[in-house]
Amino acid sequence: MLDRAAHGIQSGFALSELLSGEPSLPHVLLEFLRTGELAGCLPMMLGRGADYAAQAAENHAARLQAMAEPAAYLVIFVLVGGCVAAVALPWMDMMTMFV
Repeated sequence: MLDRAAHGIQSGFALSELLSGEPSLPHVLLEFLRTGELAGCLPMMLGRGADYAAQAAENHAARLQAMAEPAAYLVIFVLVGGCVAAVALPWMDMMTMFV
């Protein structure tokens, strides 16, 4: 992708046009590129785009962590419940044999 973009830039195409078809880049980052090219302040807009991407990754990690905690509780509940059932069910079965 970057090699194609480098060759396209050498041919005179805009970076935002070359990367517009990439599904891995969010639309907002492409708008940062386009705005930076039009305004003539591409380095500043790339910095802002990097800040945006870092914030988005941080938010995604926080959501993932928030979902992982209940999942961990569920796994522990299943493991402890399985151990309790493995001990209690034979014990209860033995109690019914003597009654």
